[in-house]
Amino acid sequence: MALKRMGIVSDYEKIRTFAVAIVGVGGVGSVTAEMLTRCGIGKLLLFDYDKVELANMNRLFFQPHQAGLSKVQAAEHTLRNINPDVLFEVHNYNITTVENFQHFMDRI
Repeated sequence: MALKRMGIVSDYEKIRTFAVAIVGVGGVGSVTAEMLTRCGIGKLLLFDYDKVELANMNRLFFQPHQAGLSKVQAAEHTLRNINPDVLFEVHNYNITTVENFQHFMDRI
């Protein structure tokens, strides 16, 4: 990756061993996911139940043609184009419901 070539990261392979869960892929979560992807994180687990809307384009990293898609699907597609070496696990559900909370806990 670029960070390794520039000498910013001395132990790039260690970064590849980490997995990070991001709950909410909106304004803050999408930027966090993008930066971790660019750094070469090993795996990202993305949780969100919302859809991409045109009204949110001014503050999110999504693209207009992704309107209507789930945020996690759109994020995975965009992030995979940035760094295809990252493993993605996407979950399109609300983690705060009784039905979904245990699955969320099992994934992290």
